[in-house]
Amino acid sequence: MTQHHSQPQAAAQRVAFRPITMDDVDRAAERGTFVSPEQCGFFLCQRGSLSLRLSGRNLTMRPGDMYVYAPSTYVDLLDRTNDLSGLMFKASLDFVLPHLESLVGSQDLLLTRVRPCIHLSDAEAQRVEEVAALLCARQAVADADEGHPMTRRVVQSLAQTLFFEVIGLYFAKAEAGSATVADGGDRVFTRFMVSLMKNYKREREVAFYAHEQCLSPRYFSAIVKRKSGKAALQWIIQTVVANARRALAQPDASVKEIAAQFNFPSQSFFGKYFRQYVGVSPTQYRRDLMRSSLVADRLLA
Repeated sequence: MTQHHSQPQAAAQRVAFRPITMDDVDRAAERGTFVSPEQCGFFLCQRGSLSLRLSGRNLTMRPGDMYVYAPSTYVDLLDRTNDLSGLMFKASLDFVLPHLESLVGSQDLLLTRVRPCIHLSDAEAQRVEEVAALLCARQAVADADEGHPMTRRVVQSLAQTLFFEVIGLYFAKAEAGSATVADGGDRVFTRFMVSLMKNYKREREVAFYAHEQCLSPRYFSAIVKRKSGKAALQWIIQTVVANARRALAQPDASVKEIAAQFNFPSQSFFGKYFRQYVGVSPTQYRRDLMRSSLVADRLLA
């Protein structure tokens, strides 16, 4: 996989698309599963091959194949050749969802479950590679420039270009070549995930998402578990906790403000919820993050 030097944390957060190195893939392979609770992205295979399992179906990627993964995707990495090389980027939902909402609907998003992998021609792959290279190069300039506003705008514009290039190729080819018909369970799960990404800060009850699809909470959760291996409440908790962790990693908002952003009735209620699923209070979690950051800074000094 094409190697990229890791960027500082602040720089990475400014970029909608961020490269993933071969080391990241190797670590995921060691765990056996690649998990993406609040992000999506793509992998373009350039050399070698990669075998994976998604939703009970085995896929083998070869040069020219591009795999697009959606939020809350669990992929089992089965095997890869030693010469595997490719281009892999991940994107934040804050960037992706507004664009997807204006471009595609829930029915279109089903394609990422029934046909996540497409094949690009040499010319199409080259277009993706060229934009990705420009994005990485301009991000390096932005880091050296200490975040000049104009440079950041260029980086964000290139990130948008890369997104539209990838998503345009994907939907054109997936729609034209998909012979697999999603069943009712796929539709229920996909609509749930779309709604969850939009509403997790306000709604944490299974009944809300079940009611949206005119289903009983028990039947709805059973469908979600059958299609994803996890009950609806588990997805809700995972999404809320993952995004709460991300919010706590930012120093701009207080714990009280974050509790309000996530629609908890009080900071105390948010603390109990977070401690139940993370094991520590939000304040302690943030303190531990800051301590780890200070240690890393000293090591790099």
